[in-house]
Amino acid sequence: MTVQTINLSFLSTMSADKISKEQITKIARLARLKIDEQEAQDLEKDLGEILEYVGQLSEISTKGVKATSQVHSVENIFRSDIKKESLKTEEIEAIAPDFSGGGFRVPKVI
Repeated sequence: MTVQTINLSFLSTMSADKISKEQITKIARLARLKIDEQEAQDLEKDLGEILEYVGQLSEISTKGVKATSQVHSVENIFRSDIKKESLKTEEIEAIAPDFSGGGFRVPKVI
């Protein structure tokens, strides 16, 4: 497997509230996206607004706020793994549209 390293040091040149059209073009090229002049202009405005908002968020004090990866108190709910009787092969064969050799036959998907 070939591993390609991409130098993203240009990202550090972005200010918190402004991204240049040249940076947009470079990011698009790295992502192998074709964008025209109007899309680059729109992205410059939109990403600039996003970066400005992120800048505002980074100014908020989070001192004393517990780190979390989940905002809701969600916990896993597991059920007991209970062995049950399953359908018999004959029952499955009766309802399957195409059943052969103990298995389902399905159309080839490419």
